[in-house]
Amino acid sequence: MRIAIDIDDTITRHPEFFSLITKLFKAAGHTVHVITYRAEREDAESELAEYAIVYDELILATGEELDRVGFYEWKADVCRQKNIEVLFEDMPEVINELDSSTLALMVVDPALGKVTYAD
Repeated sequence: MRIAIDIDDTITRHPEFFSLITKLFKAAGHTVHVITYRAEREDAESELAEYAIVYDELILATGEELDRVGFYEWKADVCRQKNIEVLFEDMPEVINELDSSTLALMVVDPALGKVTYAD
């Protein structure tokens, strides 16, 4: 299985949980990608190491890619290119751009307010 996880407001919301599940996924032979809008690789790698996140590939956004496909569409495009089967993400705008072949699991912080569903 090919798993992808966002950093900001996803991994950062509960690093212990994502550390555990990335280790479990890797131990079970799955591929783990970290997909982020961050531009600074060293900072992202340092924070992932601090959180003990285990991954195969770190994918960062570039201004050129965001301009080419659109801000919210970029992660969906990466998921298509990498054949991502499960994406952990906090932004509904990104989730709305995914193909049906990618299962989205949305991270929500109840402290930020009630979650509502709009048709």
